[in-house]
Amino acid sequence: MIEKNTVKEILSRVVKPKSHVALFYEMEQDLNQMVVHLIRKSIEREELVVHVIREEKISGVEAVAKREGINLGELAKSRALRLLSPDKVYREIPKNIILRWLDILKEGLRMGFTGMRVISDGSWFLEENETKKLLRYEEALGRRFFVPATGICIFNTNLFLDRRMEDLFIKLLVLHSSSIIVGRKKALYVGEDIY
Repeated sequence: MIEKNTVKEILSRVVKPKSHVALFYEMEQDLNQMVVHLIRKSIEREELVVHVIREEKISGVEAVAKREGINLGELAKSRALRLLSPDKVYREIPKNIILRWLDILKEGLRMGFTGMRVISDGSWFLEENETKKLLRYEEALGRRFFVPATGICIFNTNLFLDRRMEDLFIKLLVLHSSSIIVGRKKALYVGEDIY
């Protein structure tokens, strides 16, 4: 496991309003800590948080959030946090997924939120063999947003290696405004200047 503060510093520096960031991880415990940090920052910025996550992974995030003093149940009850299943969200065509995000953003702005942060489990596309759809979706989103929203697309690095999808990994680096790669011992930030 890598040092928490290093990753938190990188996340705080890189994840800004209107950015579209790819976050690659190896270990589930690192992912859970990063997601909770992203949720905390959204609360501080009074942003609506949408987290696309498989149901079986929610308990890991909840455990870290509880240790950090964040009650996800209360956030969900107040509508500041929306937990959505990737099976329901990503079955749509990319255009409809984006329209869904815009509808949720409009609703959040009407409720008084300053913007929206989508923390999205992009590994679903790999697990479901939907890599062409993933690329169409990421291309449609663009590298930067023109609305008060931030997108953080999360990918398990092991899936790329296990399935020999190194080319897809490189394409995803290019399709995002920035990328953060978190390994077992180090975190690497790939900024816009590299493209």
